[in-house]
Amino acid sequence: MENKRTATDILLELEKTVKYIEGASKNNEMLLKQIWNVLIPMLDNISKSLVKLNSAPQNVGPQVTVVESPVVKKGKLSVEAVDVPLVQKQEKAKKKAVLETQVGKIGVNQLVQYSSDSKRVLYAEIKIYDVSDRCINTTKTNTAGRWEANLFPGNYRVEVKKTNPKIDMKYDIEVLETSDNKLELKPIFVQ
Repeated sequence: MENKRTATDILLELEKTVKYIEGASKNNEMLLKQIWNVLIPMLDNISKSLVKLNSAPQNVGPQVTVVESPVVKKGKLSVEAVDVPLVQKQEKAKKKAVLETQVGKIGVNQLVQYSSDSKRVLYAEIKIYDVSDRCINTTKTNTAGRWEANLFPGNYRVEVKKTNPKIDMKYDIEVLETSDNKLELKPIFVQ
Protein backbone atom coordinates (compact mmCIF):
# COMPACT_ATOMS: atom_id res chain seq x y z
CA MET A 1 0.00 0.00 0.00
CA GLU A 2 1.33 3.42 -0.92
CA ASN A 3 2.05 5.99 1.74
CA LYS A 4 -0.36 8.89 1.16
CA ARG A 5 0.75 12.31 2.24
CA THR A 6 -1.68 14.68 3.86
CA ALA A 7 -2.83 17.85 2.16
CA THR A 8 -0.90 19.83 4.76
CA ASP A 9 2.35 18.02 3.87
CA ILE A 10 1.83 18.70 0.19
CA LEU A 11 0.99 22.35 0.77
CA LEU A 12 4.02 22.79 3.04
CA GLU A 13 6.21 21.28 0.35
CA LEU A 14 4.58 23.49 -2.28
CA GLU A 15 5.05 26.54 -0.05
CA LYS A 16 8.71 25.61 0.50
CA THR A 17 9.18 25.26 -3.27
CA VAL A 18 7.49 28.59 -3.96
CA LYS A 19 9.64 30.29 -1.29
CA TYR A 20 12.77 28.80 -2.85
CA ILE A 21 11.71 30.03 -6.29
CA GLU A 22 10.91 33.50 -4.93
CA GLY A 23 14.28 33.69 -3.14
CA ALA A 24 16.19 32.50 -6.19
CA SER A 25 14.55 35.06 -8.42
CA LYS A 26 14.58 38.04 -6.06
CA ASN A 27 15.13 41.33 -7.92
CA ASN A 28 14.38 39.66 -11.25
CA GLU A 29 10.86 40.61 -12.24
CA MET A 30 11.03 38.98 -15.66
CA LEU A 31 12.05 35.61 -14.25
CA LEU A 32 9.18 35.74 -11.75
CA LYS A 33 6.71 36.48 -14.53
CA GLN A 34 8.02 33.56 -16.58
CA ILE A 35 7.80 31.18 -13.62
CA TRP A 36 4.30 32.39 -12.79
CA ASN A 37 3.20 31.95 -16.41
CA VAL A 38 4.39 28.34 -16.24
CA LEU A 39 3.03 27.54 -12.76
CA ILE A 40 -0.54 28.75 -13.32
CA PRO A 41 -1.23 26.53 -16.36
CA MET A 42 0.39 23.58 -14.56
CA LEU A 43 -1.79 24.08 -11.48
CA ASP A 44 -4.78 24.55 -13.77
CA ASN A 45 -4.04 21.24 -15.52
CA ILE A 46 -3.60 19.46 -12.18
CA SER A 47 -6.90 20.77 -10.83
CA LYS A 48 -8.69 19.70 -14.05
CA SER A 49 -7.38 16.15 -13.67
CA LEU A 50 -8.42 15.69 -10.04
CA VAL A 51 -10.38 12.59 -9.05
CA LYS A 52 -12.44 12.32 -5.84
CA LEU A 53 -11.16 9.98 -3.11
CA ASN A 54 -13.20 6.93 -2.12
CA SER A 55 -12.88 7.85 1.54
CA ALA A 56 -11.92 11.02 3.39
CA PRO A 57 -8.36 10.95 4.77
CA GLN A 58 -7.70 11.19 8.50
CA ASN A 59 -6.95 14.51 10.21
CA VAL A 60 -8.90 16.55 7.66
CA GLY A 61 -11.82 18.68 8.86
CA PRO A 62 -15.20 18.69 7.13
CA GLN A 63 -14.59 22.12 5.55
CA VAL A 64 -11.74 20.73 3.41
CA THR A 65 -12.29 18.97 0.11
CA VAL A 66 -9.49 16.52 -0.58
CA VAL A 67 -9.01 14.79 -3.89
CA GLU A 68 -6.31 12.67 -5.44
CA SER A 69 -4.18 14.20 -8.13
CA PRO A 70 -1.84 12.35 -10.50
CA VAL A 71 1.75 13.53 -10.01
CA VAL A 72 4.87 12.42 -11.88
CA LYS A 73 7.96 11.99 -9.70
CA LYS A 74 11.23 10.66 -11.10
CA GLY A 75 9.45 9.18 -14.10
CA LYS A 76 6.79 7.34 -12.02
CA LEU A 77 3.13 8.30 -11.86
CA SER A 78 1.81 8.47 -8.31
CA VAL A 79 -1.31 9.86 -6.66
CA GLU A 80 -1.22 12.51 -3.94
CA ALA A 81 -3.88 14.24 -1.87
CA VAL A 82 -4.48 17.93 -2.63
CA ASP A 83 -6.58 20.41 -0.66
CA VAL A 84 -8.43 21.95 -3.63
CA PRO A 85 -10.13 24.97 -1.98
CA LEU A 86 -6.90 25.97 -0.25
CA VAL A 87 -4.87 25.66 -3.48
CA GLN A 88 -7.47 27.72 -5.35
CA LYS A 89 -7.44 30.35 -2.61
CA GLN A 90 -3.64 30.53 -2.76
CA GLU A 91 -3.76 30.87 -6.56
CA LYS A 92 -6.21 33.79 -6.28
CA ALA A 93 -4.03 35.45 -3.62
CA LYS A 94 -0.93 35.13 -5.81
CA LYS A 95 -2.77 36.51 -8.86
CA LYS A 96 -3.97 39.43 -6.74
CA ALA A 97 -0.41 40.06 -5.47
CA VAL A 98 0.90 40.09 -9.05
CA LEU A 99 -1.81 42.53 -10.09
CA GLU A 100 -1.09 44.76 -7.08
CA THR A 101 2.58 44.98 -8.10
CA GLN A 102 1.37 46.34 -11.45
CA VAL A 103 -0.86 49.04 -9.91
CA GLY A 104 0.64 52.45 -10.53
CA LYS A 105 2.93 51.25 -13.30
CA ILE A 106 2.98 52.90 -16.69
CA GLY A 107 3.14 50.88 -19.92
CA VAL A 108 6.19 52.45 -21.57
CA ASN A 109 7.28 51.78 -25.15
CA GLN A 110 9.90 53.26 -27.45
CA LEU A 111 11.02 52.83 -31.04
CA VAL A 112 14.76 52.23 -31.56
CA GLN A 113 16.16 53.26 -34.96
CA TYR A 114 19.54 53.50 -36.66
CA SER A 115 20.59 57.15 -37.08
CA SER A 116 22.22 56.48 -40.47
CA ASP A 117 19.16 55.21 -42.36
CA SER A 118 16.28 55.35 -39.82
CA LYS A 119 15.76 51.57 -40.11
CA ARG A 120 14.33 49.93 -37.02
CA VAL A 121 16.64 48.03 -34.67
CA LEU A 122 15.21 44.52 -34.32
CA TYR A 123 15.85 42.12 -31.43
CA ALA A 124 18.24 44.39 -29.52
CA GLU A 125 18.68 43.60 -25.82
CA ILE A 126 17.20 46.29 -23.58
CA LYS A 127 18.10 46.61 -19.91
CA ILE A 128 16.41 49.18 -17.69
CA TYR A 129 18.13 50.41 -14.53
CA ASP A 130 16.64 52.37 -11.63
CA VAL A 131 18.33 55.38 -9.98
CA SER A 132 20.39 53.08 -7.74
CA ASP A 133 21.79 51.41 -10.90
CA ARG A 134 19.90 48.16 -10.25
CA CYS A 135 18.62 46.32 -13.34
CA ILE A 136 14.85 46.14 -12.90
CA ASN A 137 13.75 44.97 -16.33
CA THR A 138 15.23 43.14 -19.30
CA THR A 139 13.47 42.91 -22.64
CA LYS A 140 14.17 43.05 -26.38
CA THR A 141 13.02 45.19 -29.24
CA ASN A 142 10.34 43.40 -31.26
CA THR A 143 9.90 42.95 -35.01
CA ALA A 144 8.79 46.58 -35.23
CA GLY A 145 11.96 47.79 -33.44
CA ARG A 146 10.01 48.76 -30.33
CA TRP A 147 10.63 47.79 -26.69
CA GLU A 148 7.97 47.75 -23.97
CA ALA A 149 8.09 47.66 -20.17
CA ASN A 150 5.83 48.42 -17.21
CA LEU A 151 7.55 51.01 -15.01
CA PHE A 152 6.63 53.16 -12.07
CA PRO A 153 6.88 56.91 -12.66
CA GLY A 154 10.49 58.04 -12.16
CA ASN A 155 13.90 58.27 -13.78
CA TYR A 156 15.64 55.33 -15.43
CA ARG A 157 18.69 54.50 -17.50
CA VAL A 158 18.12 52.38 -20.62
CA GLU A 159 20.88 50.24 -22.11
CA VAL A 160 20.61 49.05 -25.73
CA LYS A 161 22.94 46.24 -26.87
CA LYS A 162 23.26 44.26 -30.06
CA THR A 163 26.16 42.31 -31.52
CA ASN A 164 25.54 42.57 -35.28
CA PRO A 165 25.81 45.37 -36.08
CA LYS A 166 27.40 46.30 -32.77
CA ILE A 167 25.31 48.60 -30.59
CA ASP A 168 26.20 49.53 -27.02
CA MET A 169 24.38 52.64 -25.89
CA LYS A 170 22.97 54.02 -22.64
CA TYR A 171 20.58 56.92 -22.18
CA ASP A 172 18.24 58.30 -19.52
CA ILE A 173 14.46 58.43 -19.63
CA GLU A 174 11.81 59.93 -17.39
CA VAL A 175 8.52 58.08 -16.94
CA LEU A 176 5.65 60.42 -16.13
CA GLU A 177 2.17 59.52 -14.95
CA THR A 178 -0.45 59.54 -17.68
CA SER A 179 -4.23 59.39 -17.56
CA ASP A 180 -4.33 56.05 -19.41
CA ASN A 181 -1.15 54.59 -17.82
CA LYS A 182 0.54 54.38 -21.23
CA LEU A 183 3.58 56.34 -22.39
CA GLU A 184 5.14 56.30 -25.84
CA LEU A 185 8.60 57.83 -25.67
CA LYS A 186 10.14 59.67 -28.62
CA PRO A 187 12.15 57.36 -30.89
CA ILE A 188 15.79 56.89 -29.95
CA PHE A 189 18.45 56.86 -32.67
CA VAL A 190 21.54 54.66 -32.30
CA GLN A 191 24.85 54.81 -34.20
